[in-house]
Amino acid sequence: MRFAIVVLVAAGLSGCVAMKPEEIRSQPAEVYQSGASVDEIVRCMRTTGADYVQVTPYPGSGAADFEVPTYQMLSMRILYMATAEPAESGSRVSARFSGQNSLSLSEGEFRELLAGCAPPLS
Repeated sequence: MRFAIVVLVAAGLSGCVAMKPEEIRSQPAEVYQSGASVDEIVRCMRTTGADYVQVTPYPGSGAADFEVPTYQMLSMRILYMATAEPAESGSRVSARFSGQNSLSLSEGEFRELLAGCAPPLS
């Protein structure tokens, strides 16, 4: 029991598991153009990344967020985040990363999922 409490306290004090939503949004983004529409990306992420990716569409703007959340000390944190916005031809994709990995979905796997659902234009 004491071991479990020490591990939980140590994990909470480390503070490096993930970022608050506003913190990850302030990170520099990797931005690229994709030929896929926002709707196509949303459908793909909902089917391919359904277990790990939280999809939030914004019908008013036509944009969507794709987040890999986790919980730390009872508050939601984000490991990786991408935003797709409508562009003249396809979409504009911005990706941000906390620098930490999840056992469920690594940063590399999220990058592959994103590239599969929103392939960059050559």
